[in-house]
Amino acid sequence: MGILDELKQEAERVRHLQEEEERATAEIRGDRAGLRDRMVRIHHYLFELIEHLDVAGWQVAATYSLPGVGEVELIQGNYRIYIDNLQDPKKISLRFDCLASDTGHYSVTPKPIAEEFRKFLRSEQIAFAEWPIRDGAEIEGALFQCRLQVLVSLLFEARVEDSTVRVATHNFEALLDEKLKFHYQRIDDDWLDQVGHYVLRKDRRLSSLDISEDVRRQIRERLEADNRRRMRESGRGEMRGSEEKEGLFSRLGRLLRGSTRK
Repeated sequence: MGILDELKQEAERVRHLQEEEERATAEIRGDRAGLRDRMVRIHHYLFELIEHLDVAGWQVAATYSLPGVGEVELIQGNYRIYIDNLQDPKKISLRFDCLASDTGHYSVTPKPIAEEFRKFLRSEQIAFAEWPIRDGAEIEGALFQCRLQVLVSLLFEARVEDSTVRVATHNFEALLDEKLKFHYQRIDDDWLDQVGHYVLRKDRRLSSLDISEDVRRQIRERLEADNRRRMRESGRGEMRGSEEKEGLFSRLGRLLRGSTRK
């Protein structure tokens, strides 16, 4: 090979590397712009949602199971939105309170459950009074006087490194935290509408917006393992009648709920 051919070959290689680098840089710029656009859209949507909620006065009920008390119905309100940067937001949070209609009295026993309820009251910044419940000289529990509330938040966080929006919920679906992530290209009008349904508790789960391939694989594996187990039990004649009536979609729903909370 002559020197000119070698130079041509090296020049072609360098040009190819430059083109690849330019394409990668353009993709990064496009992803960052797309991610920024989606975060701005999320903020605008939440702002309008809360604004119209305040005017319309819709009442949104939420049911929580509290230690020692059981299920209570609370009403959502006092919506607030926080954003770190209006032009290029990285974090947007929607916060609101779920509040009981009035002050109530709650008799909580035994003593360990009363302590658990006390910790719940403190974690939710609830002012309360209490009196001991005694069985002779022994303290069995406590009588609490308070107005119940649950502090709820949804945090939307832009992650530039993988072009996703992370959604972290606190105390929305029961007294627990849940974390999900969505590629920014998934965030469209339908996605935002589902977020609205979720905030207003319209019988739709935020986790239904996105099921990753990893979660799908886990569901398939669990269903296959469940089928194998059921076949073995059937062969031994030990399958219960209730299991025979359980449908595939019922099991799939249960597995899906378990998988999305991981």
